[in-house]
Amino acid sequence: MEFIDVIVEAENTVVVELSLNGTHKGPLQLPSGTIPATEKTMQTPCCDVFKIENGKIKSFHYYTATTIFLKQLGVFDIMSPKKKNENWVLTGRGAGAALSCFG
Repeated sequence: MEFIDVIVEAENTVVVELSLNGTHKGPLQLPSGTIPATEKTMQTPCCDVFKIENGKIKSFHYYTATTIFLKQLGVFDIMSPKKKNENWVLTGRGAGAALSCFG
């Protein structure tokens, strides 16, 4: 479920800030692997950007705070030294970081 916080219009661009809310009840398939259901709740900030041309949507981009999302699901807890899970590996740093599942 999404809740809209702010809508801003400027010329041919519409920006919507919202929150993606829910409970992680099933497997989440990511390019680097699958995160099994955690039953944890999440409230993740996101942003949608629409480009409008001739009254129609020309492009749409969706941005989410992925690190907040993964933290709320407990993914970083899985990787902590106290709860070591050999199937998850974090590689890189900053925007180039990737969470990979193997095994």
